[in-house]
Amino acid sequence: MITGENDSKDTSAKLGKIRGGIFVGGVIGYNQEDTALTIRNVENKTPVEAELCVRNRKEQTVRTYDDEEFTYSYAGGIIGRVSKNAVIDNCRNAEVGDVHTEGTYLGGICEINEGSIKNCQVSGFGISAHDYVGGIAGINKSGAEITGCTIDNKTIVGGSYVGGIAGRSSAAIFGSYAMCRLEGDDHVGGIAGEGHDISSCVSYVSID
Repeated sequence: MITGENDSKDTSAKLGKIRGGIFVGGVIGYNQEDTALTIRNVENKTPVEAELCVRNRKEQTVRTYDDEEFTYSYAGGIIGRVSKNAVIDNCRNAEVGDVHTEGTYLGGICEINEGSIKNCQVSGFGISAHDYVGGIAGINKSGAEITGCTIDNKTIVGGSYVGGIAGRSSAAIFGSYAMCRLEGDDHVGGIAGEGHDISSCVSYVSID
């Protein structure tokens, strides 16, 4: 478990820049798939940049809407990939914590969520010409959950599948709030570019 001092997120990470190939995170770069992990009450104030991406058909066997293979940098403001046994609770990616990735997905907290993200905030993001861009997660995979999360006063830019909370979601998004400007070509939504099981959420967004 990684935990801050209290609920006000007094524990923060602030460096010049965190740069790497793949598995690059503001707090954690990589967590073993079957290992339990909790990150709680931590704030990232450092830009995160992944310079490489890989193909991984174990993630998903389908292809993108334009028939390309998905690629992954596993980069995020807190962690690149939230595994099934991981919980990200009450964390924040702050104003200067922009995330830049070479993979298909981009998210302010994580690239891929397969676990639980709750009570997190994003006010730092990045500008992306990629598809599948979300304020909290690029993709919220089946069996995962995003609960009580917030993105406020940011501009989220992508191609297709752009959402205030998730670019694409096959799982639950509950009680989350998005106040931002969205720019995308198609499949652009206040909570998710494409979503499933979205409830008790609020979005105040402008879409260009």
